[in-house]
Amino acid sequence: MYADEAACVQAALGDAMFPVFLGLTMTQMEALAGDTDPNANPLYSCLVPDNFALLAAAIIDAQAGGRAAATRSCIQRVVREHPGAMYARLGVEPPAGVESLDATATHSVGLEIFDCLGAEEQLAYALRIWSTETGVSTLTGQDLADVLDDEHETCLRDKHGVDYDTLLTTTLPDHPAAAEFLGECRPADSAAVFATVLSGVAGGLTDASRSCLEAVGTEHPEIVEIVHSGEFDDSGSSPEDMAHLVGDVRLIWDCYTVEELERVQSVFVDQLTG
Repeated sequence: MYADEAACVQAALGDAMFPVFLGLTMTQMEALAGDTDPNANPLYSCLVPDNFALLAAAIIDAQAGGRAAATRSCIQRVVREHPGAMYARLGVEPPAGVESLDATATHSVGLEIFDCLGAEEQLAYALRIWSTETGVSTLTGQDLADVLDDEHETCLRDKHGVDYDTLLTTTLPDHPAAAEFLGECRPADSAAVFATVLSGVAGGLTDASRSCLEAVGTEHPEIVEIVHSGEFDDSGSSPEDMAHLVGDVRLIWDCYTVEELERVQSVFVDQLTG
């Protein structure tokens, strides 16, 4: 941190809090960074773009539980080259001289960061994003029931009994996750359910995006299981298996339109900064 940046943060936090701030761990820094409107937060507004990007990358790294040194170094290189992406990622208005990136450009930089990760880290990162987004999904039990045939819908009604009608009108974050809600009533070919789950985290999908996701789900059932369960057991997985699953993750992202990417990124930003 440069001297003028430190002075700016000290003026914003006050003389009593500034020494405390200097002793914070990155996890504690993360909590402080999310306590205020990002555009009014001195941790962001006082920093030059290069240091802002590094802080944002460090906060994201802390949320992920820390990564390997080589991964951190790679991420730091990418965010230094594209500071505008970190402003967009955290929902902060970039200062003069820093290019404001749209959803497509931000996603492109995000893929560069994604490429910095090892295969195991990539899958863990994707699962964390899906878990975060599912926590604010607009999906209801009815949305899931609507893509079932009569046999599986009857199974679902019998499974939940007197709670069934209530669960139909309840949003996904407020009742058991899709895997538990459907349980044994999920059809063997659950590509439509897979697309519906992802539509909830994207705030709705175009017909083309839904068809694309259903095709991904049909052709890559292994990623369907991971998305539904929210878990991945890598025991016994070969490097080729891991690489294949990472390719599946990219196929999912490639199905989204620019508008859908913006909504997905907005949900993630809200969770990251709020």
